[in-house]
Amino acid sequence: MALSADGNTALVGAPGDNSNLGAAWVFTRSGGVWSQQGEKLIGAGAIQLYNGIKSFGVSQGSSVALSADGNTALVGGPGDNDPGTFGVWGIGAVWVFTRTGGVWSQQGDKLVGTGYTGIAPTQGGWVALSADGNTAMVGGCYDDPSAGVWVFARSGGVWSQQGNELVGTGQSRLGSCAGALSADGNTAAVLGRTDTSPMVWVFQRSAGVWAQNGPGFAVQGVSLALSADGNTMAGGDTEIDPGFSIGVGAVRVFTRSGDTWSQKGTRLVGSDAVNGAAQGTAVAVSADASTVLVGGDGDNGMAGAAWVFVAGSPGPPSPSTTTLSSSPNPSVVGQTVTFTATVTAGATGTVTFSIDGVAQAPLALWNSQAQPSISNLSPGTHSVSAIYYGDTNFSGSTSNEVMQDVTEKPSTISLSTSPNPSINGQIVTFTATVTAGATGTVTFTIDGVAQAPAALMGSQAQLTISNLSPGTHSVFAIYGGDATFSGSTSNKVVQDVNEPSTISLSASPNPSINGQMITFTATVTTGATGTVTFTIDGAQTTVPLSGGQAQIATADLIVGAHVISATYNGDANFLSSTRTVLTQTVTPVTSLRLTLTSSASPSAVGQPVTFTASLTGGTAPYAGTVQFFDNSVSLGTIGVASGQAALTTSALTAGLHTILAKYTQWYLFTLQSAQTTVVQMVDSCSADGRPDARPAVQQRGNKPDCRLSPR
Repeated sequence: MALSADGNTALVGAPGDNSNLGAAWVFTRSGGVWSQQGEKLIGAGAIQLYNGIKSFGVSQGSSVALSADGNTALVGGPGDNDPGTFGVWGIGAVWVFTRTGGVWSQQGDKLVGTGYTGIAPTQGGWVALSADGNTAMVGGCYDDPSAGVWVFARSGGVWSQQGNELVGTGQSRLGSCAGALSADGNTAAVLGRTDTSPMVWVFQRSAGVWAQNGPGFAVQGVSLALSADGNTMAGGDTEIDPGFSIGVGAVRVFTRSGDTWSQKGTRLVGSDAVNGAAQGTAVAVSADASTVLVGGDGDNGMAGAAWVFVAGSPGPPSPSTTTLSSSPNPSVVGQTVTFTATVTAGATGTVTFSIDGVAQAPLALWNSQAQPSISNLSPGTHSVSAIYYGDTNFSGSTSNEVMQDVTEKPSTISLSTSPNPSINGQIVTFTATVTAGATGTVTFTIDGVAQAPAALMGSQAQLTISNLSPGTHSVFAIYGGDATFSGSTSNKVVQDVNEPSTISLSASPNPSINGQMITFTATVTTGATGTVTFTIDGAQTTVPLSGGQAQIATADLIVGAHVISATYNGDANFLSSTRTVLTQTVTPVTSLRLTLTSSASPSAVGQPVTFTASLTGGTAPYAGTVQFFDNSVSLGTIGVASGQAALTTSALTAGLHTILAKYTQWYLFTLQSAQTTVVQMVDSCSADGRPDARPAVQQRGNKPDCRLSPR
């Protein structure tokens, strides 16, 4: 049988049930009344036949154990999977059952330890379970010559063997027919045999690895029990004499100091035993080691009896104090919080923690402390206290109240958008990404207006919208939090929504004449501002828009075809537009002729003479200038107007002058004559009919007849 720490759940095994298949029953107490809880427990996967012949039976329930809270049950069946020896049971197995909401169910497959050496180790001959139900110890009485002890550990609801079979030093025969486990599952006592006598080996677990704790020591015993802290052991001895007669029996108590065990006091023998009582057939030790319970099944003609022994002399217990602390405090949801109850030094026994008025499973004191670690506290403030129930030396006490603050985990949220910028009427998707694991909803806010909440899926929420007006929009996302994560606000996203733009390009004139001024005009969508970039034969010039237009003028294009393009660069409301391209054709002026005439030839010294250079042929208008020379001496440069350039001078000296006219932009045209001359005759007489007083020049022809007009 096995009993939970609070005494309200009992597990009873019946190995002979159903033709030795065996079973176990659970009973619970409520209001002082015991009742069966659910159906009997029968492990699945039991093997009861050998070569089609029924064996001695699986015998489930030959050994049982319960966790402190009564929610995990261990049931041994040493006769499972009989190898055919028909005399020593089977390989054996152990089944684990768990209780949820008052309903029991098998947890995983049956447990069978590996590495056994005997034919029929009878695993499950005895079992032990740690207080938290996560460590199971399984003994096999006939795994010769090993100790016949296997340890299984549970993690996440899955059981697995922890290390190899435990073997004590010096052990040579039989297996382990008794054993015990401390409350924390880290100390195991195993009763086995050598060739000469029974012995006890103690094993200690550290970081999941088991190792023998000190040498084994000889006992006379058939049963074992440990205190909750594993430092006190009781061993029962039925005292079978050489003639196989059952004696009165006794129990010995041992305590540990470091790695050394020593007997404490004399052996315990109950009074009033009748005949061969066989005291020590079964033994139990209270959690605080202050009480030993001894069973003797041979007393009074096999009627059996039990004796209780209490440590120390009777007297009033000393007062105790219990202080409670927690770490960390405050904590966040899901974080492990350790509550530490510290009781007066030397106190033993158990402490029960209460969280918000709900009592937890009792915990055994270890070095006057008990420490539960809890990671499932909900957000909020929790009232926690601890009650020490006392032992034979110390009275009980209640701790101070600890207020444990549990906050939600902080969350983060980031916001992105695509596309940005967008075009008026285009679908825009805003994506909010929240801390992994968060659930709940996200509310998007556009220009201060909250949108309908969007549910998180895979830590993301999205808002898709297509009716944003042109302009700039301020967008946020707010995560509302859940039971685990606090709320958070995202970064601001500025969404630019632009109108599409158009651009057209024109040139005037096109085609044009070489040297002619050409104006390129780019016209953009009404309301657009910003700049336009013109590209002429690869060279770029950026011009600001004015009234929806941008212009550039040039007269520098040479004869031929020129690629002209214009690109609108966009502004806060309009997108840039695809550039538009045109071809500007520049043609030459053909059949252009330059002629030169004189207004008076011959002329007199000092007489004004006008030389006129005329451009004919080709296509008007004409541009450029004409340079005038007198025998290579420059007379001046005159601009062309209406196809002519005229220079007037009265500085010509007497004689013959070769006047040259040269058109300065002749290279822009196909010219028959880029320059021309005229011969000017200047008489030595002055304009008033008097001889020229200036230095004489070589006279050609007859001497002029200067006739003076009457004064």
